[in-house]
Amino acid sequence: MQKRKMEVPCLLGFALAFWFLMAGTALAQEVTLRYGHSAGTTLNYHLTLDTPGLQASKKVDVDVIREVASVTAEGVMEVSTTFQNGIMVVNGISSPLPVSGKILTALLNRRGEIQSTASTGALADLFARAGLGTSSVSPDVFRSLGILEFPQDPLSPGEGWSVEKNHTFPNGDSLNVTYAYTLTGFVSYGGYECARISIDSQPQFSLYQDFPTLRRGLQVNGQLRISGILLFAHNEGRIVKLEETLETDAVSMMIAYDGMADIAPIYQKTFVTLELQ
Repeated sequence: MQKRKMEVPCLLGFALAFWFLMAGTALAQEVTLRYGHSAGTTLNYHLTLDTPGLQASKKVDVDVIREVASVTAEGVMEVSTTFQNGIMVVNGISSPLPVSGKILTALLNRRGEIQSTASTGALADLFARAGLGTSSVSPDVFRSLGILEFPQDPLSPGEGWSVEKNHTFPNGDSLNVTYAYTLTGFVSYGGYECARISIDSQPQFSLYQDFPTLRRGLQVNGQLRISGILLFAHNEGRIVKLEETLETDAVSMMIAYDGMADIAPIYQKTFVTLELQ
């Protein structure tokens, strides 16, 4: 009996020591975030953009194929993104998405820094009408497709970093955005061990568009709130899932050349999901 009384505290002490050891190891876990694609890699994603509304609703479903054509010795990847099987549903009515079959290409390094971009065909025309240019595309377009710019140093859970983006429109207006990213922990998802990264940004914007043929211009002032989560398979270096909410709260003012103005509020919330298939 005396022997059994001594075993209990010994086993309890061992269990506590083991628990503290494992907890300390988990807390000390850190990761260097890098894209690990090799030449010939093909990744298939599905992208959904859902904008519900009481009077009008829009939803986009499209397959996104990401192909790596080449990788230099320095780790610069030539990546092409093709949109296929796109469907757009507006107030319950479906129609083909006009960017289906179009290609967006980029050169980026392992940290996700975009070195150059290009679009082709109807996609180039679409970006041109949006003020993004025909021969190059705002790097932030790729961020919305899950390609974040990672920090140079390794991270532990709870640590974060920020990235500033700027885009100047043809009329001279600019949009400055600062993204705050935080490594919140590690989760298992879709058969991958993933770094869970939170995304947050709240840029203010003021944009003006002139319509000479209509003899009027449009001024829009407001705030954009971007929040979400990226699941990144850090061992393989690939995006597994992106979930974002884009919330626009703004006021538009249509100003006629004779000085008359029409003012209207703008509120829109869009839910974005990009997931590896």
